[in-house]
Amino acid sequence: MQQASSDPATKTHPPPRTIIGASIGIRLSPPPPILHNDHQPTNPTAVPPEPDLNKELARANRAFYRAFEELDYEAMRGCWEDDDSIRCVHPGAQMLLGREAVLGSWRAIFAGRPQVSFELADLEFRVLGAWGWVACEERLTARDDDEPDPARRMSEFRAVATNLYLWREGRWRMVLHHASPLARRMGPDEDA
Repeated sequence: MQQASSDPATKTHPPPRTIIGASIGIRLSPPPPILHNDHQPTNPTAVPPEPDLNKELARANRAFYRAFEELDYEAMRGCWEDDDSIRCVHPGAQMLLGREAVLGSWRAIFAGRPQVSFELADLEFRVLGAWGWVACEERLTARDDDEPDPARRMSEFRAVATNLYLWREGRWRMVLHHASPLARRMGPDEDA
């Protein structure tokens, strides 16, 4: 009786499997193990690990603000869920409902060619099942080189935002962006 070796380099593979599909016999042998620097074999056909949904949520949120800063309509469109239930509230504006209205608002904003940059503060990420949301403070700097008054060419704006995402087909897709102007802070020591 032959003993199996514990050395991965000399370990024998199981016999090839036969898979029958559409009346054609195909013989598939398992692939040899891949040896990494530590000489530990890995299975190249193994299912990749589950994605880290928190990291993926942070990545999706960065993509949203990058599309905004770069005035990239196609990238912005790619951030959103392809569904007529999506919603968007721009600071001081009414709620927009549906893909046409939401994406139309971004097209109009980008057509104005604003030069904007964001600094996000107080970021909070939460994942509950297939839902993820990001709460943050947006610190927006806008520049308008066409403004004749040099004192008004640069402006700063602060808003608080909630971005709601749905995990679908292996990625986060935005279903709600709600930003409200930050006029003042409220807390337990302040009157409401």
